[in-house]
Amino acid sequence: MRIIGYGYTGPAVVDATRGHQKYYDLIDGLVVIEDIDEFAYCLDTNKMKNGECPVIMWDNQEGYGFTAADNFLDYLIESLEEAKENWDEDEEDW
Repeated sequence: MRIIGYGYTGPAVVDATRGHQKYYDLIDGLVVIEDIDEFAYCLDTNKMKNGECPVIMWDNQEGYGFTAADNFLDYLIESLEEAKENWDEDEEDW
C-alpha cells in the first residue's frame, strides 16, 4: 500500500493527479491517492457529502470505475487489513 501524500520534494498527490489528467484524461474533481500502474484510486470530490467523499478506481484506459470505499477512512482501514492479511500469509510461507 502506497498512499500518495506530501513527499520530500513537494505535494506528490498534486503531481500524480496532474499526470493522470494529462496522460489518462482524469476528470476534474478526482484526486489520485494511490497509483497502481494500470489504474489509480482517487478521491471523488465531486461527490462530497458531509465532509467525506468516496474513493473510486480510475482505469487508465476505461476511465471512471467502481467505488472502492464510501470514504477515505474506510479505504485506509480496508487497505491496512489487506496488507496485514498478506503479511500473515507471507510469514506462513517461511
